[in-house]
Amino acid sequence: MQGGSADRGAGGVAHARRRLLVELDHGARRRAHVYVKDAAEAMHALAFGQESCSLSEYIDWAVDQARRMNEIDLAVEGDTDDEKAQSLVRAMLAAGLAEKL
Repeated sequence: MQGGSADRGAGGVAHARRRLLVELDHGARRRAHVYVKDAAEAMHALAFGQESCSLSEYIDWAVDQARRMNEIDLAVEGDTDDEKAQSLVRAMLAAGLAEKL
């Protein structure tokens, strides 16, 4: 990961914006500026049947679904929602899922 910044959203709350540098299997590199927790929260909000789980539980579920349904192993690590969200977005970009979704 390269760099990072904080922007003030509505209400003055700082949200971390991360610049991710991902190297894909075939050697190509991509850079993306994303609000990683916002991206994970948006996916969570759209996931059918996952309304009552926490963001961390949703990320665990999404990793399991990718493995079971698409045979894609997403390596997601982290102890906090922010760390797990960042790891999820990085893994999805590396696997090419971000383009497919």
